[in-house]
Amino acid sequence: MDWKFLPCTVPVLITALSFHNIIPNICKDLGWRRPAILTSMLIGVLAGYAITALWVQVSLGALPIDGNISITEAFQNNLPSTVPLSQIIGSPAFITFSLLFALLAIITSYLTNGYGLMEFIDDFLTNYFKKSNRLLIVLLSFGPPLIVTLIFPKIFLTALDMVGALGIAVLFGILPSIIAVLRARSSGKKSFLGLITFLIFMIVILFKIGKETGVINIKPGVRYVKYNFTCYVSRSSKADSSQIPDM
Repeated sequence: MDWKFLPCTVPVLITALSFHNIIPNICKDLGWRRPAILTSMLIGVLAGYAITALWVQVSLGALPIDGNISITEAFQNNLPSTVPLSQIIGSPAFITFSLLFALLAIITSYLTNGYGLMEFIDDFLTNYFKKSNRLLIVLLSFGPPLIVTLIFPKIFLTALDMVGALGIAVLFGILPSIIAVLRARSSGKKSFLGLITFLIFMIVILFKIGKETGVINIKPGVRYVKYNFTCYVSRSSKADSSQIPDM
């Protein structure tokens, strides 16, 4: 409804593409066979999209925008949407399955990103320290994230925002763009594409820096949404106040 809020979604959009860090592992595990690699990536992306789209429809459709039990309250307290949903539905079965869903989502993301990080740390230790210790690699890959989550259990949304706009933008946007430009000096088209990609990700980083420093202040307006909803209902000749949901 209001496109000025689109930049707020950029960190989430970029983070959703974080599977790029396991592409080298997929290529190696599938023997560098291009058809198999493309097929596995396509199936993985479509499966992830279907699950995410279904979950967004369920959670956003069932939760009120504002109130003690709402999506806004969950966002402000760094809580997943399963918490207010379980409070609204009040079903023990739903609570059990929602907790299982959340746990599996975290585990799959944790293990997948950890697997890619293990390969990176293995290369780092082998090339620079001439050592390759499996136990050390596992500890360096999974130890620090585990410690951070135990100390700061509600850091997820904050970390997602920071990592999506800064960490992933640099790792998957800025650095590959610089490499592409440096390696494509003889190809004007590739250099141009690399430069455009670099500028796009730089805009993302500058936006995030401006938001964190207070230069840019864009927040979803709950009152704005409520006002528009109320106006819509009041102008509708068929509106029934008993059918108006609790906002």
